[in-house]
Amino acid sequence: MMDGEAAAMNIKSPDGDQGFPGNVDAWVIYKLMWNENRMEITFLATTDKATPISLTTHAYFNLDGHSSSKLITDHIVTLDADYYTPDYNNTIVPTGQVASVAGTTFDLRKPTRIGDVIDKVPSADVPTGYDINYVTRVGYPAPKITDPAPKPVPIATLTGPATGITMTVSSNAPGFEWYTGNHLPGPSDPQISGKGGAKYVRRGGFAVEPQSWPMSLKYSNFPSNIVRPGEIYEHQLIWDFSTK
Repeated sequence: MMDGEAAAMNIKSPDGDQGFPGNVDAWVIYKLMWNENRMEITFLATTDKATPISLTTHAYFNLDGHSSSKLITDHIVTLDADYYTPDYNNTIVPTGQVASVAGTTFDLRKPTRIGDVIDKVPSADVPTGYDINYVTRVGYPAPKITDPAPKPVPIATLTGPATGITMTVSSNAPGFEWYTGNHLPGPSDPQISGKGGAKYVRRGGFAVEPQSWPMSLKYSNFPSNIVRPGEIYEHQLIWDFSTK
């Protein structure tokens, strides 16, 4: 391509793999747009039996640098979501409700320093942190995952104060998980060594994971993630980067 590079990855999951029905043919296409500081990711899948499919990425980011030794608590976050799916006793298992973020610690619709709110999150994690599904502005009730994909909409914007790097995440998935690295190693835990030997620690990175809503199979008011023969699962994820 004139303005970037692309890579396509494919996996074939046989009928019964991990207990799921159907021979699933899944693709992820990465397109790097050098001139626009953009990465576009497309998830595709088909099946020969009805089966639930929800593909995403769990990439971690620290916009101040993965080896900077800085936590994400000074990052500024804005989430474009009016609703979320509460969970049972802060266990990340949804109750089936769809609730407004207004008046809760999950209301991040205005730019917010993560460190000012992260310890206020009701959570079973130690230390506390965000690990919750939000509803995107694609719409609620959301379209079926195999309907023609709508245009991606912004779902999250984050800025690293030390570098001034801003990341905007867009997607046309019905939901996204906002996660603040609560389960990364603490000071007394075995450490994870990453690129260049950098240590990846608790609250050292965040993840924004576009997805189908968790427990969609159980709750009829949640958008279905069942894909049937002849249907195509598809959604897009876009990462845009800029500096101030």
